[in-house]
Amino acid sequence: WALSVGGDENNNFPNKYFFGFGTSNAAETNMTVASVGNATTNKGVHVVGVYDGSSKLSLYVNGVLNNTSTVSGNPWVSTRHLYVGADPGCGIRSVVNGQVDEARVYSRALSAQEVQQLYGVGVVNVAHSNPSAVGSGLVGNWTFDGPKLNWATGAVLDSSGQGNTAQLIGMATSSSPVVGKIGQALKFNGSTGYVITPIVPS
Repeated sequence: WALSVGGDENNNFPNKYFFGFGTSNAAETNMTVASVGNATTNKGVHVVGVYDGSSKLSLYVNGVLNNTSTVSGNPWVSTRHLYVGADPGCGIRSVVNGQVDEARVYSRALSAQEVQQLYGVGVVNVAHSNPSAVGSGLVGNWTFDGPKLNWATGAVLDSSGQGNTAQLIGMATSSSPVVGKIGQALKFNGSTGYVITPIVPS
């Protein structure tokens, strides 16, 4: 599974928002949907990828359905964890050089109305995240707010209630925490910094 800005690990869909999955380890992300229009830079953007569980991928940008794609085959059951900010297994091809705020993972497909509701949470700057917003099926919610980060241990607390504590890798207190759209965000350096979660996508 991948949700990214700037294309996939093989440099397909450059400058696009991208969501997809692979049907095998060798296939990587061969079932995909990319945005209509290029990604916006130097501005906060809300991006959501949804898989309906059978044949459709949907990509939402700022609460609005941007594009869909018909897919076939089943997602490959990986043993690798979910990463935020970079995929160390793909090197420089799969990194974020920018900020990430409020990463969420669900065990079900969200409706268009629910995506719009989540977007509405961040329309105005607020002090803290709201994990109760669209809480059904939420299995991971890493807000990156200050109280949710333990820089001594590198722990990133999960606000979903599922206990999926993540880990900071290659991040620094001097440069990584920044003001986010909703509370605090993390700034990734485009090379070594990332967050590893205990979730193994399936």
